[in-house]
Amino acid sequence: MLAELVARGIIPDRIYGASVGAVNGAAFAGDPTEAGIEHLHEVWRRIKGEDIFPGHGHTGPGDGFSCGRLCTRTTGCDGGRRGDRV
Repeated sequence: MLAELVARGIIPDRIYGASVGAVNGAAFAGDPTEAGIEHLHEVWRRIKGEDIFPGHGHTGPGDGFSCGRLCTRTTGCDGGRRGDRV
């Protein structure tokens, strides 16, 4: 969506986001160009589960809490039930 806005010459006056949307919004606000969008795409293409939750052994999107195990930074994966939250 951001790439389409930039391609049409639309640069928003305000950017709102929550959680990772705030991270993406901040990156876009810092460089609201096609090059900035491409850099943001590259960051998200390179990131792995291990970068977010080090030491838990999962490797990609959809891992972590949705893998069927309860994973925490301090205890690692302890075999919790699907849907358990930390």
